[in-house]
Amino acid sequence: MNISSSMRNYGACSFLLVFGAVAVWWSFFQIWLTVPAGGLRLSGTQVGTVFSVNGLMLTAVIVFYGIMQDCLRFRRHLLFISAVCTMLIGPFVTFVYRPLLEHCFLFGVLLGSVEIAAGFVGATALYEAYFARLAIKYGFEYGHARVGGSLGFALGTLAAGVLFTVRPLLIFWAGSFLGMCLLLTQIFWKTEPDPARNMHPGSRSPGVLRTLRSLRAEMAASARDANFWALTAFVVFGWTVYQVFESQMFPGFYVSLFSSHARGQIMFSALIAVQTLIETSLMVPAAAIIRRIGVKTSMVFSALVMTVPLLGSALGADPATVAALKLFHGVFVPFALLSIVKYVSLHFSAALSSTIYLTGFYVAYFLATALFSGPLGYLRDICGYRITFALMAAVILADVLFSVKILKKDGTGAAAGK
Repeated sequence: MNISSSMRNYGACSFLLVFGAVAVWWSFFQIWLTVPAGGLRLSGTQVGTVFSVNGLMLTAVIVFYGIMQDCLRFRRHLLFISAVCTMLIGPFVTFVYRPLLEHCFLFGVLLGSVEIAAGFVGATALYEAYFARLAIKYGFEYGHARVGGSLGFALGTLAAGVLFTVRPLLIFWAGSFLGMCLLLTQIFWKTEPDPARNMHPGSRSPGVLRTLRSLRAEMAASARDANFWALTAFVVFGWTVYQVFESQMFPGFYVSLFSSHARGQIMFSALIAVQTLIETSLMVPAAAIIRRIGVKTSMVFSALVMTVPLLGSALGADPATVAALKLFHGVFVPFALLSIVKYVSLHFSAALSSTIYLTGFYVAYFLATALFSGPLGYLRDICGYRITFALMAAVILADVLFSVKILKKDGTGAAAGK
């Protein structure tokens, strides 16, 4: 097996485990926060507070991850650290997080946000940025490795539906088990410590302080680039608004459509697993389609398709209709994720690939989540799910029109001209 295939398989295995570890509890996190049986019975406003604080902490952690990974290049220190945090979720939730949320809510929310940011949602962002860079270095298609993440998310969600009905806390302990497997993968899978050093024998890596100064200068230049803010706006008013619906509102909404919570939870688990399998099956062909129709067109298309699950949930009269339209989630996600990665590589410096991807995409997403979650949770409390969903769909449609005007065309960026 050549080095390119080995690195692709390493990426697919890592993605399978990290996304499986996240999905097995994150897909039921909002349900766990709100249901009376085995959950915490939080209101929409309280759930919004949890997601807002998580978003703020994720912003800080992802900025740190992005800058440090650009300094470390291909070294895996941060991957080890995040895997350890992933492994700790079971005991943390059982013995620390849940008691604090019940008796000292705000402190529990703050402390929990550190664990969630470092070991889970922040970890997926770190792994995506790392393997996007590795794909460029070793010449394999990033989407082929990212398939492992979609498959892991589908399997994790499917397992969560069964575990949650047995005992809700089991989903967090399953996350710990997968986190341990992830850590072992990072320890025992052999990689070159720094491909750049191997390509230039005798060369020395720049010091961390020198690298940080260089990154700071390039980030300052990027901050003055209107294209960076165009990417940020696309993420904030498209991807972020949809993800608030996906993680903060849809689980509880869909379960409420059934006569019993137990049946609703099983059906929700099956729905998310099916939509993720659709995402998995489209990840490889999506990469080929993006090359054919272009990166900007793919980004705009993905944002347009985001409105289908929202409008389906706002207008659907029964669980079957809502579920059928929710499956469009599996269609747009491959196009959104892969086209954003390619947009960054086309229009920004390769030296800043991790930082731009994590700040322009993930930091923008989580910072906006922190700003949107509370107000949207309050809006859900006073207006109900369906009106809130319709308003969110209108925001994304406005983002589609905005993106057609402001996103750069393929081949017009500095990176593309090199």
